[in-house]
Amino acid sequence: MTLVAATVALLSTGTSQARGQSDVVRLAHSIERIAKDLKSEFVQHYRGTREFRHLMSDVNDVIKKADHIDELAHNPRTSYKHIK
Repeated sequence: MTLVAATVALLSTGTSQARGQSDVVRLAHSIERIAKDLKSEFVQHYRGTREFRHLMSDVNDVIKKADHIDELAHNPRTSYKHIK
């Protein structure tokens, strides 16, 4: 998944864990914001289509995962292996 790949890339740069947590939080917030914007676009443009339910399910999944990654990043005992 792209989300996981981006997170792992951030964490493998050799930065300190505190900075890594900050980067992960920022990345999770960015992904969540983009997914919410996308959700709004889906509602506006695809509500009447057969694919709408599937699109909404996918975007809601992305929002939940970004929120979960944000929660993990705020926990000092989080192992980044869990995010993989």
